[in-house]
Amino acid sequence: MGFSEGRSVTLAGEWEFYPYTLLEEVPSNNTHKSSQYIEVPGDWSTALNPDDSSPYGYGSYHLRILVNAEKDTTFTIRVPSVRSASALYVNGLLVGKSGDVGKSKEDSSAWNVPYTSKSIRADETGVLDIELQVTNFVEPRSSGIVRSVKFGYEEDVEAETQLSSI
Repeated sequence: MGFSEGRSVTLAGEWEFYPYTLLEEVPSNNTHKSSQYIEVPGDWSTALNPDDSSPYGYGSYHLRILVNAEKDTTFTIRVPSVRSASALYVNGLLVGKSGDVGKSKEDSSAWNVPYTSKSIRADETGVLDIELQVTNFVEPRSSGIVRSVKFGYEEDVEAETQLSSI
């Protein structure tokens, strides 16, 4: 059963990743000289710190989703686990977060708890530009987006989340 049949989809696969960059907004030409593609969910250590594969640091993940541009359709994103703090932006707006993202241990705070975004809508062309800023300065295990992110119609994601918590 897929997204069109009333269920969410897992946003697994290759996401664009910007090590040691907290994007203010998605670059207009969708290219950045320091970006690379990494597997999500998965450990970011090698992509973030190729010399020693340390899990510590910060970066931004980027994914672009195209949907039917229906004016009244609302979507949501469920972020189950990002070590150790994250901030979720869609089309430039902050729609969810866990902890405080920063460029150092001193200006960030870890709080790895699941969250669901506020209601989100595609732009007039049906585009959802997703940016997930991530910071980890405390968790020694594999880090980054370590569990599958879910996307779907707001009511479907909410129903799945409630069912999984029973």
